[in-house]
Amino acid sequence: MYELEAEALLARLRWPETIQCPCCGHDSGYTLNIRNVQRRRYKCKKCRRQFSVTKGTILEGVRAPLSCWVATVKWACAQGTTAQRPCDLCERVGVGPRAADNAITRLFYAQNRDPLRSLILANSPSKMCITKALTERLCLQGLNWEHVLTALLQTSPPNAPKP
Repeated sequence: MYELEAEALLARLRWPETIQCPCCGHDSGYTLNIRNVQRRRYKCKKCRRQFSVTKGTILEGVRAPLSCWVATVKWACAQGTTAQRPCDLCERVGVGPRAADNAITRLFYAQNRDPLRSLILANSPSKMCITKALTERLCLQGLNWEHVLTALLQTSPPNAPKP
C-alpha cells in the first residue's frame, strides 16, 4: 500500500462524511494543495487552523509512514498475542527497531483505553480473562483491522490534556 492510499484510507475512516476540525469540531474542513509536505494538510473554514489526518489521535507525531501503520495494524490483528516483539514487526513491515517499538507501545497504550478496549471486550468470549490479558499483551487477534484503525483514530495521544 502506498502512502497516499494509506492516508486516504485513514481520512475515510476518521471522517466518513465530512472533514471535521480536531481543534474546534467544526465540520467544514477542506484539503490544502501544498507541495513538498510529508502528509496531506487540511484547513478549517471556521478557526482557520491547519491539521492532518493524525492530529489529536494516538498517531499524532509519528514519523513512520502511515502505510507502515496500516500494515502494522493488519499484522497485529492477524498475529494476535504473538505480535509482541518489535523485531518481528521490523521484518514483516519493514520499519526500523525504534519505529517498531514505538508502534507496539502505542498499540498497547490504545488497547487499554476506549474505544479500542470496548471493541476488544465486545469481541471476546471471556471478559474476565481478556481484562487481565489487556495489561500483559496485545489482544487484537481476530479483530477487523479497519475497526481497529478507526478506534486508533478516536484515541487521544498519551500527552493530550484531559477534557
